[in-house]
Amino acid sequence: MSAGDIRFERRGRLAVVTLNRPKALNALNAQVVAELNRALEGFDHDPDIAVMVVTGSERAFAAGADVKEMEGKDFIAAFRDDFIAPWQQVAACTKPVIAAAAGMDQKESDIVLSLFQFPRRDAQLSERWMDGGVQSFVKQVADFYVKQGRIPAALDDYGPTIDASFYERVQ
Repeated sequence: MSAGDIRFERRGRLAVVTLNRPKALNALNAQVVAELNRALEGFDHDPDIAVMVVTGSERAFAAGADVKEMEGKDFIAAFRDDFIAPWQQVAACTKPVIAAAAGMDQKESDIVLSLFQFPRRDAQLSERWMDGGVQSFVKQVADFYVKQGRIPAALDDYGPTIDASFYERVQ
């Protein structure tokens, strides 16, 4: 069956949900996330389904967030509008949900993971990281909470309060 940008089928007690935006490499926009949530919620409440698998195409499982949809949103707008909340609905499923990415075997996956590195502490505190460093991010969040009346005041500078050295210990 199909519902716009996803396809889904039953295979006994298994539900398979396939992302189907090939021209966009299955980039996740609000429509795809809404359709995915509806399908998973339906299967989650179906007593004949035991497990759900989400997959993409051979070319791409999902390219990630659809950047076209995020254009023009700064951090505060995304935070205020709770932009990511619909993406988290999959975590509410009571049955197992498995992401099945096609095209990578265990060896290839190990290679990709071995290349991943956390940014070093100095990079995280630099102007290039998160639109002005972690300290800038924390300042924006604090200012937002002040405006909402949730905290009485924010610091002028969060630089001295940031300790990102734990990232260095995991490298």
